[in-house]
Amino acid sequence: AVALHTLSPNTLVQGHVYAVLNSQQSQLNAKLQTAQSQNASLRERMEEQRREIEGLVGGLEVVVRDLEGAARLVGEEGEGLGVQSREVEGAIGDVRMGGH
Repeated sequence: AVALHTLSPNTLVQGHVYAVLNSQQSQLNAKLQTAQSQNASLRERMEEQRREIEGLVGGLEVVVRDLEGAARLVGEEGEGLGVQSREVEGAIGDVRMGGH
C-alpha cells in the first residue's frame, strides 16, 4: 500500500475524480440504454400508428369515391325527376285550363 501523503496532489485529485467519473459514467450508460430502448419502442409504435393511419385514409378515399358516385347518380336522377315534375305540372295546368 502507498501512503497517501507521499502522492502528489494531482495524483490524489485524479484518483478521487476517477472514482466519481467512473460511477457517473456507469449511471449515464444505464440511462442511455434505457433511452435507446424506449426510443426503439416508440419508433415501433409510431410505425404501427402510421400503418393504421394509412389504412384509415385508404378506407376514407374509398368512401369518398363511393359518395361522389352516389352524388352523380342522384344528380342525374334529380334532373330526370325535374323533367317529370315539370311535365306533371304542365299536365295539371292543362287539366285546370280545360276544366274552366
